[in-house]
Amino acid sequence: MSEAATPAEHLDNSVRDRLLQAAVDLFAEKGYAATSVREIVAAAGVTKPVLYYYFQSKEGIYLEIMTRASNDLQANLEAISDRASSVWERLLKLADTTYNAYSENIKTMKIMHAMMFGPPQGAPFVDFNAVYWAFHQAVEAMVKEGMHNGEMLPGDPKNVTWVLMGTVHLAMEMALCQPEKALDRQGLREVLEVNHRAFWARGLANQRENRNDD
Repeated sequence: MSEAATPAEHLDNSVRDRLLQAAVDLFAEKGYAATSVREIVAAAGVTKPVLYYYFQSKEGIYLEIMTRASNDLQANLEAISDRASSVWERLLKLADTTYNAYSENIKTMKIMHAMMFGPPQGAPFVDFNAVYWAFHQAVEAMVKEGMHNGEMLPGDPKNVTWVLMGTVHLAMEMALCQPEKALDRQGLREVLEVNHRAFWARGLANQRENRNDD
């Protein structure tokens, strides 16, 4: 394979996507440390200079993969900022979009899990905890809002947040580790609705009763 990159390769946006997909496939299958630049470009059908043109290095392409995943989560958080809908509807939307993105990008999620819980692989540092806690804090803020406006029963918002987060995380873990037994999006919604009946619907009922008493 020639190492010379052609102008056409540089101008073709699909080449960048092919490189990213090749890297995701290889990092998920072999691990970051065991994957070489040569393997990535061979899988993408390009030359090394093309990878260097777009990403500078293997570290650069890894960071781009992680940045895209973080940006997707941030977009999901921003999408539920509209307070025209109820807190519960926004929480359901956040859970659904996040779980869907996780399931559709399962290889990227496998890479993230390997970096978080596996042995060090020499990859550039990515603050996965910051990404997780941004999600967690957004859920907790909505739980507090639901308690404040009477959508749900009063209680410890931290505990309710863990109930919700635990449900979504277990669904994600099953999608990653045992996909044949994992919930689909509708299944996750139905499980979350059990929580809704316990904490939220009762809160709305109490709110209506209090209004009637007035």
